[in-house]
Amino acid sequence: MYKELRSNFLENSKSNQQRVDKALDIYSDIEFGIYKYLNEKSDLFTVAEKISKASSLLPYDLLKLFIKFKQTTNESLKREMLLELHKDIEKEIYSLKFKQVDPVTFKSDKNIAASVEYYIKTKIAPFGIPFIYTYLILYFCYYLYCSSL
Repeated sequence: MYKELRSNFLENSKSNQQRVDKALDIYSDIEFGIYKYLNEKSDLFTVAEKISKASSLLPYDLLKLFIKFKQTTNESLKREMLLELHKDIEKEIYSLKFKQVDPVTFKSDKNIAASVEYYIKTKIAPFGIPFIYTYLILYFCYYLYCSSL
């Protein structure tokens, strides 16, 4: 039972990490595309195309803002909305980067709390969480067995 729970936990963790990595790549590409447009190095259609292709990974709020952006015809309002979208995408990139568990990009500074959190996420959680689930399931089964006697 423990082995099955652990393999499921590791598989889910790996899948989540791959999704975070993919989202980071796409959001970074969008963010840079918006940056290029705001500095007049790219056209609006290219930026809209990048955002549209990434719509499956965009959070609801960003997708809603993008749909409003596409429906707007006023150029100055579009630029303001694009600035807001740029700011929100940067926040989302920071949020995802914080969720990313990667030994290559982990900053090992003097912050003890971050080091402990990283150790727990990478070393203890893959063994500890399935162990706790297994213990709780066995305890619950034992409790049901004893109460039926």
